[in-house]
Amino acid sequence: MTNAWSETLKSVTLVLASLLLWTVAPAARADRVISTEHITISVTFHGADDMKPWAQKMLAVAARWYPRICLMLPSKGFVPPSHVLIEIDSKMKGVAYTTGTTVHLAAPYFRKHPADIGVIVHELTHVAQQYHHPEPGWLVEGLADYVRYYYYEPRARRPHINPAGHKYTEGYQLTAEFLHFIVQRYNQNFIRVLNARLRQGTYSEKLFKQMTGHTLAKLWSLYGKSFR
Repeated sequence: MTNAWSETLKSVTLVLASLLLWTVAPAARADRVISTEHITISVTFHGADDMKPWAQKMLAVAARWYPRICLMLPSKGFVPPSHVLIEIDSKMKGVAYTTGTTVHLAAPYFRKHPADIGVIVHELTHVAQQYHHPEPGWLVEGLADYVRYYYYEPRARRPHINPAGHKYTEGYQLTAEFLHFIVQRYNQNFIRVLNARLRQGTYSEKLFKQMTGHTLAKLWSLYGKSFR
């Protein structure tokens, strides 16, 4: 699997270098599609044809980053989904969400915030996660933002959230920054092991103690002290 997905990265680079040919997809639902040997990413528009120029840029990012995300989050015997559908909907409220292998994007939001491509990286991480067991939502979302903020946007100038008055269970950026603290201070393999446990349905809070020597509560306390 690793070799195949490494080759996919090379294939994606070649496709992008040749200017991403937009074609009508053979599948009836897809308006635009990009394919390599191992992945197919399709885009549909629901009352959002004006978003096609933006979607072309977004699709280039998706094609480049989805294989990378899959390589970042491996687990034994896991084969990442090879088909991803991205739906851009003019009537959708909010920002984005993912169901299975379909990413839903709210056209009104991206019309106002076209540069916020990091959202797509976050959602593609959910596609790669494929956690079929009930897992803590704060970790699911925190991991997705970890990939976004520490791989896709590592140089972005954004203020870190002071954990004082917050809880690690809030998820998203707060949890992503907490996970980064754990990786940097205690165990560089923590994310890979955490992802594998979540995917396999074997995660428990004991993992923090096993991999860092500290309980989750203690780690959160130490993280808070690092801001003083």
